[in-house]
Amino acid sequence: MSRSWFLVALLAGARIAHAGDAFDGVKCDGDIVKALVGAKIPNGPAVDTEKRHTALGLRLEGSDMLDEPLDYEAWTICGSTYHVIVKKDIVTDAVKADHSKTAPSFLGSCEQNGKPMGGTLLAILKANSDAGAKLPATAAWRIDAKKARFAAMDPAGLMCSRDGIATVDGGK
Repeated sequence: MSRSWFLVALLAGARIAHAGDAFDGVKCDGDIVKALVGAKIPNGPAVDTEKRHTALGLRLEGSDMLDEPLDYEAWTICGSTYHVIVKKDIVTDAVKADHSKTAPSFLGSCEQNGKPMGGTLLAILKANSDAGAKLPATAAWRIDAKKARFAAMDPAGLMCSRDGIATVDGGK
């Protein structure tokens, strides 16, 4: 009897020690957004998570605290960029929005038709060396902090500062 309890306890401990993370259910040919939403983001170093999921080409591109307890993270998964909202280590929403040097991602506040907008936006900008300090958005999402969700919005007339470019390529 004591041996069987020991074995059960040992197996239960092993299962807890190897608890899954948000990327365990991701398949490159599947619905990545659906697989991420509701899943737990690992709390340890990103490099450890990236090593566990090399088949996905996983790479943390960046993160930022939005509003306690919300965080923003951008991950390369299967060659594309997925932007996620994380609340208490759980992915509450995700959008696929690739970026590049000529189409950098932006996180911050913007102006629409010359008027400042409140709140935080995720946008993909159209980089142009002639555009000056602000760049036009080609796609945009308002971050709804109360619902911990992305809300797609019309990017028409949306201009965002180069200072909020969140990607390494910088859009220059």
